[in-house]
Amino acid sequence: MARRGRGNRMPSGPWGRLKPVEQDPLQSIGLPSKGDDSLLNPKTQEWYYNQIISRFLAFCTEAGDKDSIIRSFDALDIRAVDPTPATPYTRPPPGYRPPSTATSAAASSSTPASETPATNASGSSQNPGSDSANAATSPASSALSGTLKALCSIIPSSGPSTSMLAAIEDPDNTKSLQDVLMALRKLREGLVATKRADLFSIQAYIFSIRLSILAKHPESYHPAILHLLRYMAVWTPMVNSEIEEIAGYFMLDAACRRRDLTEAYFIRQDFNIRNKKLDRILKALAHDDYVSWQFSKKQVSRHCLKLMEWADDDLRLHTLKCFSRSYFNVDLPFLEFATGRKWDELKEKDKVGWELGDEEKVTIRKVRAK
Repeated sequence: MARRGRGNRMPSGPWGRLKPVEQDPLQSIGLPSKGDDSLLNPKTQEWYYNQIISRFLAFCTEAGDKDSIIRSFDALDIRAVDPTPATPYTRPPPGYRPPSTATSAAASSSTPASETPATNASGSSQNPGSDSANAATSPASSALSGTLKALCSIIPSSGPSTSMLAAIEDPDNTKSLQDVLMALRKLREGLVATKRADLFSIQAYIFSIRLSILAKHPESYHPAILHLLRYMAVWTPMVNSEIEEIAGYFMLDAACRRRDLTEAYFIRQDFNIRNKKLDRILKALAHDDYVSWQFSKKQVSRHCLKLMEWADDDLRLHTLKCFSRSYFNVDLPFLEFATGRKWDELKEKDKVGWELGDEEKVTIRKVRAK
């Protein structure tokens, strides 16, 4: 019979008074560049990516409509998460292949499949790092291809899907997105350190690029685009549509954010991009054609539209200067179309001092009496 303690109470077990520590799976792993080697295991990489997808889907589920989730990306200040500066692009010499191509291809062909689908990742939060020895040598199974097909449709190339119906107005939800972007940086560092370039790593990079573009975080998507196009696409053949999509983002980033049309046309020629919509955007930037610019914004995907926003302010300022020097008055609908802003925003943000009269006529200059 068990002995009773003071107050006629049964003695507690050795761990009875200790509560289990609830650890966030995304924050339980550190940066590989800071010494944490957990993400150097291929099995752990796939597990960690499933946790990222699970967190992102949970973030999307809490939203109310598609416009809200877009506003949450706009309101997100991610600069405090990843301050790493973007590296300049330099084209490798003709016929260039990385010295570790053979070893990387062999390593990528032997990477294991993910045992947990992305949609059910929330139910598995245990780190499988102890299986590193068996995971590195097991052959890839068909489960990985099925998982990749599910991952490809999370953020398609056309932009956020209709299933992402929610927006973040709560600061806690914004923090969740910050955690996702920071976790993607950790995963990218692990993939680079292990020189992994299989189908799984390519899809992880594509997801990271698309999400970072929506968040307007060039410190994340610019180096990811460079590594994907210059190394991973060389080690593992990619689908032409994916190469054209990522190279198109690279070209628009050079033209709109970095204001380098020469490099943008160089990228277009280097990757053989043949897209009439993107060509129209470059031509509009080269000629300061605000009409063609606004028409192009209605024809491209959400990702391209986010990249075009980097050049909106300069083109809007140029448009307002052209109007002030060319017109005495202008119709309000045409002014709002050409500048991409409503009248109240033009007065508040662009400090427009013109007068709005009757019948939606904006007076720019008054005729001087002789």
